[in-house]
Amino acid sequence: MAANGKEEEHVLRTVTGFLDSVSEQETPLAAARKHVLPSAYAVDWRAHCGELLQTPPNEYVAEMERRLDRMRGDGLRSFVQALTTAAGDLPAPQIWVDAGQGIAAVWAGFNMKSNGEEKYRGTGAFTLYYSPRQQQTEEESSAGSAGDWRVVAFVDARWDPEYFRPRPVADVQATEELLAAARAFTGLLESEQEESAAAALRDVVLPGCIMHRLDDESGLQSLPFQDLILVYGSSAKPVAQQRRRVDVLDGEGRVVAGMGFLWMHYTVTMTTSREANDVQTTTRGTATLTFLQRNEYWLVSGVQEAERLIC
Repeated sequence: MAANGKEEEHVLRTVTGFLDSVSEQETPLAAARKHVLPSAYAVDWRAHCGELLQTPPNEYVAEMERRLDRMRGDGLRSFVQALTTAAGDLPAPQIWVDAGQGIAAVWAGFNMKSNGEEKYRGTGAFTLYYSPRQQQTEEESSAGSAGDWRVVAFVDARWDPEYFRPRPVADVQATEELLAAARAFTGLLESEQEESAAAALRDVVLPGCIMHRLDDESGLQSLPFQDLILVYGSSAKPVAQQRRRVDVLDGEGRVVAGMGFLWMHYTVTMTTSREANDVQTTTRGTATLTFLQRNEYWLVSGVQEAERLIC
């Protein structure tokens, strides 16, 4: 189900609220936490020098506190402004929302400044999940909000404009590159050759990659890279044999400075064989995948997916 304008406003309010709370001078963390899920993580890519910083789940807000002195003020406020207005030659802000699945994303360009002077430019991609509220205030009910959108992943790429010229924002070719990388990734997940697939995953997934899954049966799960390898490796064979087919239906991508972002829809057909009986189920999903380009190859740096059983 597509989102209406009000849902997009709620998503944007979460992102700007988080950034505003972090950029405040006085005790911002209490306010910041309400916008972020406990399993949230971050990836920072310094395109001009190749530096990669990864913040694992459950440490995101604490890491923000450690960086606070460097991030307060002009820098984050310029990001907030960029979410509502295009920042010169930087990517115009975009919002994707699948309200039916409870997943959303925000992509925007920004200038980071110190004392009014530009230090570097960047692009950032937020992924959010929807958390229904058990009880609503009268104000929330009248506003049509039945829950909270909360940040689960933030990936950004930054560069020094004086020394680095990034690839322009995504075109058709860039989207096809990301879709090809996504299909290679999902192809390994559905492989029946568990041992070889687990080994091959190491070639297409960045160490430190986090996968989040949201479904009706299990709720929200967080799966770090090493667990991802184990789940699809020979040590995790199920009692009932399963065959999984993933069909990527469509996708929209963005590429800047060696960072890629893909918003896509897919279906999963699962056939479970137990005692000579086959049971087939079909699930529809929406996902965001983020990529970093290392040695000309796109590596998956994060996956957030939301699925619902349709038959």
